[in-house]
Amino acid sequence: MLVPGSPSNSAPDVVTLRWKRPTSDGGSPILGYIIEHRRTGSPHWVRASAVLIQATELSFSGLEPGWRYQFRVTAQNIVGQSDCSELSDPLTVTLQRAAIAPPRFVQELYDTTAIENEKIEFRVSVAGSPAPQISWFKDGFEIFSSRRTKIITEADLSILVIHQAALTDEGEFKCTATNRAGHATTICSLSIDAYPKIRLPRQYEEGLIVEADEVIRLKVGVAGQPTPIVEWSHNGELITNGGRYEIETNDKNSSLRIANAQRSDRGEYNLRAINKLGEDYAFFLVTVTAKPEPPGKVQISVGLGKAITLSWSAPEDDGGCKIGNYIVEYYRVGWDVWLKATTCRQLTTTLSGLFEGSQYRFRVKAENPYGLSDPSEESDTLFIPDPKRGINSATQIPEPEPEEPEPIPQAVPRKRRDPSPPREPEQIKKVKAFTPETYSRDEIVREMSYGTRDEDFFQPKQSTEPPKPPPSSSPSRRKNPPLLHPRNPNAPSPSPHPSKRWRNSPRNPARSSTAHLHPHPHPPRTTSCPPSRRCSSSQRPPPTPSRRPCTTAASSCWSCTTNRKRKIIHETQP
Repeated sequence: MLVPGSPSNSAPDVVTLRWKRPTSDGGSPILGYIIEHRRTGSPHWVRASAVLIQATELSFSGLEPGWRYQFRVTAQNIVGQSDCSELSDPLTVTLQRAAIAPPRFVQELYDTTAIENEKIEFRVSVAGSPAPQISWFKDGFEIFSSRRTKIITEADLSILVIHQAALTDEGEFKCTATNRAGHATTICSLSIDAYPKIRLPRQYEEGLIVEADEVIRLKVGVAGQPTPIVEWSHNGELITNGGRYEIETNDKNSSLRIANAQRSDRGEYNLRAINKLGEDYAFFLVTVTAKPEPPGKVQISVGLGKAITLSWSAPEDDGGCKIGNYIVEYYRVGWDVWLKATTCRQLTTTLSGLFEGSQYRFRVKAENPYGLSDPSEESDTLFIPDPKRGINSATQIPEPEPEEPEPIPQAVPRKRRDPSPPREPEQIKKVKAFTPETYSRDEIVREMSYGTRDEDFFQPKQSTEPPKPPPSSSPSRRKNPPLLHPRNPNAPSPSPHPSKRWRNSPRNPARSSTAHLHPHPHPPRTTSCPPSRRCSSSQRPPPTPSRRPCTTAASSCWSCTTNRKRKIIHETQP
């Protein structure tokens, strides 16, 4: 391997090359060495000496300043030339008369393992002329002084200091030295070991509450290098994978899953994380809530009269929550049903109003916010004597007579109904056909003139049409009276009739000067046209001859009143 020598003070432009002899001469003595050089990037090699060099060192000059050169050596014996040696480092030729040398590390970096939160130092010593510039890199990115990192460089010594090392500081560190003559690099790796650490979530600090029959999922954070081993235990007993338990651990967290939670799963859960540096502990509480267990057996104390006092003991397990109520039930022999007697919050209660001559049993249920417990053990049978009927013991209670089973009714076949005989034609009720009633023109005019004055109604009007012959009489049509046009002056005036006194009523202001209540219950109808388009009675269109029969029984119906007026007018016609 070629090593360019340092130029002497007397000849600063002289380059000195040194190399080592080959390990094998090929069975023939080495005759000499051939030295070649080239500019960096050029494919052409030039011999530094025209003759073979016998020694392993050569000093020569004549290189052009400002260029970088590389060198190689070839050994030669009687058989021929060897392969070329490895290329030398590039050498820059300058015009400076001062001595120059490429940088080289006297003290290089080496792989280091540190502990988290401790101080780490990397030291290097470099030589070169002129003094090289030193830079530090981590994973390819240059490092500068900061809050946790500090770089100190003095003369040929450089130190990189890392305060409070963290796991993120692991990686590859590199230091480079550069001057005009060349470039040098040294590399090392940093590994960080950390003590195990367990991080509990904040909600675990006050304890967890889980309902029974649910799935318990516990997950905590774990840190450490190397990755610690985590152990779970419940109330001092180690938990292993299998059954209802499932444990999963990685480099960041550890989780425990418990299927079908039971009351026995409540208590304290402990964690232990272990690696080669040490161990860490943590614990938290888990409460599994459920309905309470049954209370103790009911004890009976007989008091005065028909009052009794019941007492019992609290449940061994309240379900993880305070008991809210106790429900007392009683069973009367012969009724075959349990009924609610009372509700209380104490462990004792008094009942009264029991039936004399009856036997009773009692039981209690406990209730909390998560449900109702199973009933307690039944009490002993209590007998209430009945001195009036002479029943002083349970053996004197008359036994009820057994009820005879009722016969099961059998389904009676349904008789088939005979088809009804066809109805005879005589039995069919004949429906009278509807015959429309015929109205004369005079009746229609009188109906339309309701509410007008009699003078206007009975004043004749000259008719421009020739008189029409009266229609022929027929048995199905009655003879209509002669038409009376209200504006025909030749029309005869009707004779007064007692039934027309309603026309002289105060309904018409022109015929009466006395104000009093109208005898007719319906208010007068002055016109049938809207106020904006008021017309005379002669311009109104005639109503439909066929009207539907009135369905209102009240005398105030306008249709009924019109029909009565029509009948009165018809009777006054000659």
